[in-house]
Amino acid sequence: MRKVIWSLLFLSMFVVPLWAQKVDTTRTLTVTGVGSVEVIPDICIISAGVMEKGNDPQGVMNSLANKINSIINTIESVGVKKGDIKTSKLSLSPIFETQKEKKVLTGYSASEHLTVKAQVKDAGRVLSTITNAGVNVINSITFDYSNKDSLALASIEKATENARRIAERALSGTGYHITGMKNVQVDNILPTYRSYDSYLDVQEMRAAPEVGNVPVEEGTIKVTSRIYIVFTFE
Repeated sequence: MRKVIWSLLFLSMFVVPLWAQKVDTTRTLTVTGVGSVEVIPDICIISAGVMEKGNDPQGVMNSLANKINSIINTIESVGVKKGDIKTSKLSLSPIFETQKEKKVLTGYSASEHLTVKAQVKDAGRVLSTITNAGVNVINSITFDYSNKDSLALASIEKATENARRIAERALSGTGYHITGMKNVQVDNILPTYRSYDSYLDVQEMRAAPEVGNVPVEEGTIKVTSRIYIVFTFE
C-alpha cells in the first residue's frame, strides 16, 4: 500500500505542473498582404548570334570564329564591357538532304550565340551595331533592373501596409484594435521580367541609314511580395 502511495506522489510531481500551465488567451488574426513595385528597367540583355554553312567543318568553324571575334571587338568599341559579353551557345552539326530516298551529307552548319548586357538607352545602337558587324540571328531582348534589392524591400513594405489595412478593416466596428504582431512570414519575391522572343529582320536593320534607329520599348518590370502576418488584438 505504501508503495502505491509513493508511486502516486511521484507521478503527481510531473502531472501537477501540466495542469498548472497557463492557457494562452491572446486574440489573433491572420492576414495575407500583397505588395508590388513597378519600375522602368534600365538594363537590357540581347541574345544574338551568327550561323554559318559550308562544305568543310573546319572551314565553317574558322569562318564563324572570325565573324564572332569581329563582332565582339565591335561591341566593345561602342562601350560595352568585356565582362558583359558571354557565349551562351556554340554548335556544329551536319546537314543532310534526302536524295533518291537516301540521306546524303551536303554540308555543315555552325553557330555561336552571345548575350550582351547593355543600358536600355543604348539598346537600339547596340542592335544596329551588331547586325552591321555580321550578326544574322537575333533571338530575344530581356529587360532587367540594376537595383533589384531596393525593389524587393519596397514591395515588402507595401505588402506589410496592405496586411495591416486588411486587419484594421476586418476589426472595424468590433471595438477591438490591433496591439502587435505575433508572427510574420514573407514569401519569395518574384520579379517579372519583360522578355521579347521575336523575329527581327536583320537585312532591314543593316539597310538602316543611321546607327541607333532600331526602336526598343522597355515597358516596365514588376516585383511582388506576399506576406503572412498574425496580428494580436484586444
